Amino acid sequence: MQHTQKETPTSGSNHTAGVHTQMHDAIVHDGAASINTPAQDHVRELAQIASAGLLSRAAMFASTHAERVLWHRQMKVGPKAFLVRLEYPGVLRVYDPADGCLLAESAPGQLELLQKQ
Repeated sequence: MQHTQKETPTSGSNHTAGVHTQMHDAIVHDGAASINTPAQDHVRELAQIASAGLLSRAAMFASTHAERVLWHRQMKVGPKAFLVRLEYPGVLRVYDPADGCLLAESAPGQLELLQKQ
């Protein structure tokens, strides 16, 4: 199929001086919302499944290579001292340094919500 070209004069300040070449019989996307076909939906679903699998493998990789104790300090409350640790995967734990007993633990990612053991 041979495309015909038509020369049209340019207008506006964004064009350079000269002539703009325009192709006819070309597919033009007007920016309107497109209708998804079942094939596009299927491809999008496969991409999401692949991304979820990649994220799962990355989490496993991180859990095997990350240091278990990310941060630790001794905290004094009155005359008592406690060992506070931030451990992988974002769990805050409070220990009694005298006997190593776990006193409190948070849910992963919710450091402020300690639950007494």
